[in-house]
Parts: sequence; structure tokens; C-alpha cells
Amino acid sequence: MSATPRGAATAALQGCAATLRAPGMLIGVLLLTIVSVVPFVFPVQSAVLESLALNPEAANVGGSEIDPEWWLEFRRHASGLAATFTPAILGFAAPLDTFSALLDGTRQPVMLLLPIALSAVLWAFIWGGALNRFARNERSFGAFVRAGFRYFVPLLAVTAIAATASLFLYLTVHALLLGVVYDAIAGSLASEPAAFAVRVLLYAVFGGVLVAANAVFAFARIGIVGSAQGVSMAIRDAWSFVRSRAVSVGALYGLFILLIFVTATAYGVGEIYGGSRVGGWRAVVIGQAFIGFRLAMRLALAAAQVRLAAGR
Repeated sequence: MSATPRGAATAALQGCAATLRAPGMLIGVLLLTIVSVVPFVFPVQSAVLESLALNPEAANVGGSEIDPEWWLEFRRHASGLAATFTPAILGFAAPLDTFSALLDGTRQPVMLLLPIALSAVLWAFIWGGALNRFARNERSFGAFVRAGFRYFVPLLAVTAIAATASLFLYLTVHALLLGVVYDAIAGSLASEPAAFAVRVLLYAVFGGVLVAANAVFAFARIGIVGSAQGVSMAIRDAWSFVRSRAVSVGALYGLFILLIFVTATAYGVGEIYGGSRVGGWRAVVIGQAFIGFRLAMRLALAAAQVRLAAGR
């Protein structure tokens, strides 16, 4: 496969096709991710039900509306995981809040560290099974589970190194670009639109750095599963691969980012103009469908990276 945008497009199509040919794996991964968050839902549910029991009038609001006065009071006294029950978790606000936090480097609440850590551990297992499926086309459930356990420790090590690298980038590159550099440039600009344009440009630069780092660790996982490499060798080879195939790797990420952006935009526009017609159970179904789509795209990107790596 050539190191060109055309080669990246071919890999992207093959990755999407590989994911579509594995509906059982996709459903299984979705169920795993849902089950992993269930223990953290109960404390929030308990706090909400307790608050509603003390404010029965808030529970009787019609339709899909939420009593804003009750919610404000609930948030004022909430603690722990219950404090995360904010408007940002509903509908299109959820992915928008995630995207904003990613760009601005917003610190996550301490109470989210445990579910984030559990998710990282879970995905270390999932990547073993999924990458083995994409690399060797072993389709059985047993093969997925065996590969998940076989590569769990090295993939968890890669996850830990990737998390450390991301933290380092936010503390250094992000702080420099969106702090020192932006403040120096914005202070000399006369208009807010110009300052906003500069900030968007700096977001793009930092986003490129994050994509490059993500690509290195993604191809390192592929090296561990596909070629049985050690962690250090896999990261070193992945770094060399990303440098030598920067155009095709960048184009591959660009295609998937564009696809997710278009879908997310359609989701947001539909929610805004749909109004109450997409509230209630419809909003829940659409929201869960978007989560499933993002999960499918995550797996499809991994499958496409496997195809791209196979052409080295």
C-alpha cells in the first residue's frame, strides 16, 4: 500500500469494512463498555432519587424537561460522582464538552480517575482481541478472549506510557502554545476575531502533536499483537513508521476525524432544530447510537492502521 493519501483512503475503507464484518465483536465491545460504567451509575442514581424524594414537585415536571431550580440545588450539594451530573452529560452537550476539554486541557474531577483507569484497563484487554482479529482474521469468541489475556500486560504498559506522554504534552506543549504563545500574540491584536483565529490555529498545532503521539502508540500496539514485539521495540519501530509514513498516517487520521466531525455536526443540528421532538426516549436512542458510532469508528481506525502497517 503506497505512502500516499490514496493509500490512506484505501486503508480507511478496508478498516470500515473489517469492522462491519465483525458485528458480534462490535456489540460485545459495546456491552463491555456499558457494563464497566454500571457500578459508577448507582451512586449518581441513588443521589438523584434521594434528592427527588425530598423535592417531589421536581419529579412531576412534564415531558422531557428537568426542573432547573431543582438541578441547581442538587448540584450545589452534590459530592463525589453525583457532582458530575451536569447539563454537559445530556445530548450533544456531552461530546461537545469532551471535545472542549480535550482542546483546552481541562482538568477532570478527581472522582473520575477511577472510571477512567478502569476504562484504560478494559481497553488494554479489548485491543488484544480486536487487533488480533484484524491482523489474523481469527473470528471466534475464544480467540478474542485468549488474545485479550495474552497481550494484556504489554498493552496495559503501552497505555500507561501513552497516558504519561499525554500528560507531559499538556504540561509542556499545551501550556506553551495556549498559554505563553497565545497570550503574547493576542495581546498585540486589536480584534477578538483575530485573537480567536490565532487560538484556533494553535489548537490545530497542538491537535497535530496529539495525533502524532496517538499514532505512535496505536502502531506500537499493532506491533505487539501482530509481530509479538516487546514494548520498547514496538514503540521505537512505531515511531520510525509514523515518521516515514507521516503523509499517509496523517491522511488516515484526517479522514476519520472528518467523518466523526460531520456526523457530530449532524447530531448537533438535529438536536437543536428537532427541539422537543427529539427529547425523551428519542434523545436517549440517538445519543446511544452516536456513542455506538464513535466506538465503531475507534475500531475501524485500528483496523485501518493494521492495513496500513501491513503495507510497510
